[in-house]
Parts: sequence; structure tokens; C-alpha cells
Amino acid sequence: MGSIIYEDNRVKFEGVINENEISPMREHLNLVAPNVIDFDFVECKDLHTSILQVIVAYKELYEAKFNFGQEPSTYQKMLEGFYLSDNDTN
Repeated sequence: MGSIIYEDNRVKFEGVINENEISPMREHLNLVAPNVIDFDFVECKDLHTSILQVIVAYKELYEAKFNFGQEPSTYQKMLEGFYLSDNDTN
């Protein structure tokens, strides 16, 4: 199991983050928006795709910074390379 630690404009992920963390994270991001958020994944082992969706939505609306660990992860590749504005579905 994992946890998310909220420190003002920093969101730190530890362990394996599951979908139960969506509501608290969304509430925190709504409180701090439109601040630049530093998402810290150094201690994160894995996270649910629904968490990624919330982060991508924030990143599209506001500014976000990412701090990843040494080993590249699938979620890192997605967060660094995914922009909603690049995906025209019309």
C-alpha cells in the first residue's frame, strides 16, 4: 500500500498508489490551483491510471513539475509525453 503526502504545492507519492486516493488528491489540487505543483515520484513504486488522469488534467490546466526516481517508469513516460492538446479527436 502507498500514500500521498500533501505539502502546500508539493505532492509526494510513496509506495503503490491505488484509486482510493483520487478524491483526496483532487480536493487538494482544487485548493491549491492555479499554483505550480511539484509532483514527487521518487519513492513511488506504481500508481493507478485514474491518478494519472487527475495529474494530466491538472498539467493541462496549470503548470506542473515532476521529480522522478532513477529508474524510468511507464507513468513517467506518459506524464512527460502526454498533452491533451496534441490529441485531436475531431
